[in-house]
Amino acid sequence: MSVIGGVLLYVLGVATGGGLVIANRINVHRETSQLRRENEHLKSSAWQGRIEYATHKAYSRGYRDGRMSPANDAERFAEFIDERNIDFRGQRRRERRAETSG
Repeated sequence: MSVIGGVLLYVLGVATGGGLVIANRINVHRETSQLRRENEHLKSSAWQGRIEYATHKAYSRGYRDGRMSPANDAERFAEFIDERNIDFRGQRRRERRAETSG
C-alpha cells in the first residue's frame, strides 16, 4: 500500500499545485483588469488626439493653400522664404590690409 499512498500523495500535490496556479492567475487577472481598461482608454484617447491634430493641421494647410491659389509664384516664394526664415543677405568682404599698407 505504500506505493499507492505515494501515488495518491503525488496526485494530491499536483492537483493542489495546479489549483493554486489557476487561482493565482484568476486573482492577477481580476486585479489588473482595471489597469488594462485604463491603458486601452489612454491608447484610444492618444490615437483620437493624434487624428484630431493631423486633421486640423491638414485643414489649416489646405485652407492656407486655397487662400493663396490666386497668388502668383513670387508671392508663394516670398511665403516660403518667410516660413523658413531664410536670409539672402551676402557676407561683407573685408578689405585686405596688405594692399592698403603697401
